[in-house]
Amino acid sequence: MKNAELIFIPAPVRGHLISMVELAKLLISRNQSLSVTIFIMKFPYDTGVNSYIESLETNPIPRLAILEVPLSSSEAYKFESYYTMIPTFIDSHVTIVKNAVMAQPDRAVAALVLDVFCVSMIDMAKELNIPSYVYFTSGASYLGVLFHLQGLTDYENEDIYEYKDSDAELSVCCFNNRVPAKVLPAICLDEKGSQSLVADDKVPSVYAVGPNLNLTSARQNSDEVAEILKWLDGKPVSSVVFLCFGSFGSFTEVQGFGTREMKNAELIFVPAPAMGHLISMVELAKTLISRDESLSVTICIIKFPYDMGVTSYVESLSNNPTPRLSTLEIPPSDSESYKSQSHHTVFYNFMKSHVTNVRDQVVAMTRADQSTRIAAFILDIFAVSMIDMAKELNIPSYVYSTSGADYLGILLHLQAMKDYENKDMGEYKNPDAELSVPYFRNQVPAKVLPAMCLDQGGSEITLLWGRKFRETKGLIVNTFVELEAYVVESLMADDRIPPVYSVGPNLNLSSRGQDSDEAADILKWLDEKPLSSVVFLCFGTFGGFPEDQVKEIALALEHSGHPFLWSLRPVKKEGHLSKYTNLDDILPPGFLERTSGTGKIIGWAPQLAVLSHRAVGGFVSHCGWNSILESVWFGVPMATWPSYAEQQLNAFEMVSELGLAVDICMDYAHHGFSKCELIVEAEIIKSKINEVMKDGSDIRKRVAEIKGKSRAAVAENGSSYVNLGRLIEDILAT
Repeated sequence: MKNAELIFIPAPVRGHLISMVELAKLLISRNQSLSVTIFIMKFPYDTGVNSYIESLETNPIPRLAILEVPLSSSEAYKFESYYTMIPTFIDSHVTIVKNAVMAQPDRAVAALVLDVFCVSMIDMAKELNIPSYVYFTSGASYLGVLFHLQGLTDYENEDIYEYKDSDAELSVCCFNNRVPAKVLPAICLDEKGSQSLVADDKVPSVYAVGPNLNLTSARQNSDEVAEILKWLDGKPVSSVVFLCFGSFGSFTEVQGFGTREMKNAELIFVPAPAMGHLISMVELAKTLISRDESLSVTICIIKFPYDMGVTSYVESLSNNPTPRLSTLEIPPSDSESYKSQSHHTVFYNFMKSHVTNVRDQVVAMTRADQSTRIAAFILDIFAVSMIDMAKELNIPSYVYSTSGADYLGILLHLQAMKDYENKDMGEYKNPDAELSVPYFRNQVPAKVLPAMCLDQGGSEITLLWGRKFRETKGLIVNTFVELEAYVVESLMADDRIPPVYSVGPNLNLSSRGQDSDEAADILKWLDEKPLSSVVFLCFGTFGGFPEDQVKEIALALEHSGHPFLWSLRPVKKEGHLSKYTNLDDILPPGFLERTSGTGKIIGWAPQLAVLSHRAVGGFVSHCGWNSILESVWFGVPMATWPSYAEQQLNAFEMVSELGLAVDICMDYAHHGFSKCELIVEAEIIKSKINEVMKDGSDIRKRVAEIKGKSRAAVAENGSSYVNLGRLIEDILAT
């Protein structure tokens, strides 16, 4: 039986030649009956082929031979375009190659293996009654596009040249996504170059046999290579970026290395003037600039006429400056129309009254420093009125939700129902109504919707929010995928919503408020308590209760048998943070004496320091989102007692959707904002406290598990770490 001879005909380009030689080596190593002759066509000028052929001849391989094909006398290829030069050069060698094949009649030529540029030799192979195969040194994606474009031309009579310099997209059967015309190889849309496309009635068998790489010759033996490798040896693992653009990969001087200084990307943060919103945005800013040295952040500070704790916090930022993070105080607006608004709309309208002032300050900042390139606005949810201003300045905007993805999902869903389905939001004022929301596993009771969404003035604003969210470049959320997986993944799957970046938890862990004498006294008291024995009650900035409710809470704590730390504050009056002057006036008679050994009542609480203390085993919370994240971070189970804003929705998610909390009164709606008060009885409160404090409960186990996931999310390669990287890439791509 004669051995089977394969004749390989590569294009005279180094990358094509090496790949075909590696395929030849693989074939003959797999089957002893195969031998290969590689026909070498050479350009009159060297393309790197000569030295490679010499290396093959110096290190011969059994059953692999080299045959140099005489140069054609035709010089027609010299007058062709860049795209057709190689095919024309090869066409001029068809007769020479045919004669070379016929000159060896004693050989049983089993097949010609042709480079994609050598398809003009297929007819010659047919004349010699020898089968031919085309070897594609590029990927299957390019092969698929060639077949598709040929099909459009021959079977659908479509003019493919219309795609040249267009924004069109093609639906190509071998791609998952639509293919932009601008990424098609230029040869495909060049009138002459496109004539080299495959033109056959059907696609023959396809054999994926790669990667075919010349791994045995890494060209490490020269002095030049030795110097390069020595330099690399001195660098840390995976630290070097390598730039290499192939044999023809040169650039113009403008595109190449220059001395121009690239402008840093400046981000303008516009938080709402509330501590929870401001701190969360500052922590996001710190995280961004720590990840990328080309970023700097300016935080616009807008202050209410009365202090909400913002002034002292901004002073602390100034006293402990962070590189590339600055604050910009926005002058107060002359408008006071926000004062006549309902409590549901006052924040939004206050921020709206400052749009012009923010714009003027930002424009002045850029004029003062020409090196500043504002890459994006990062806007608080209450600052969406500034999206249009950002558009006027031709600056993209992102909305940052200091609340969870659950609230974001509800706002978008209610807006979609109103605008796309013409639903009346009024029907959800019925407390027994339930909504089917695509971002929640369970039906959502209408009674846990934020009151603002159903209030006549507030609902118009929340609908506006949903509309404006869709106009942004992205939605950033202070959450992490592992906590709100269903909501986040559902939002990301909705193609009507901009990209969602879950980048939390963003917590100010470096300042736990434990340096004051008051905090030191609290922590000393906790130090004396057993592990996970104390129930901590804290209800946020607005978390005051009427006296009747205070008494019920006190009785519940006394009869629960657990040590307690209770942040007890009056119902907040406008512009004032206060504390009780005489606790005996509001607590049950003798309560302080009876609980003096087990309980401690405080005003302000250093919440982070308390939650991180080993003695704290349960947290009765108003379910502000920052408090939820802090509770999760430190692995402290919660009993939910929401009262306003989106807190009821947060409580529903934590209890019903995630099983990470127990509820005391999930629909304790509008407290502090309504004349209609609901009093929760002591027996119910006691029962729920005992449930959340139970050792070894399923909730305690789940909270311990999510604690670990919260920390992993922000660690290197964690979900939030990766999403923050995606966000930075998107910002810098602008």
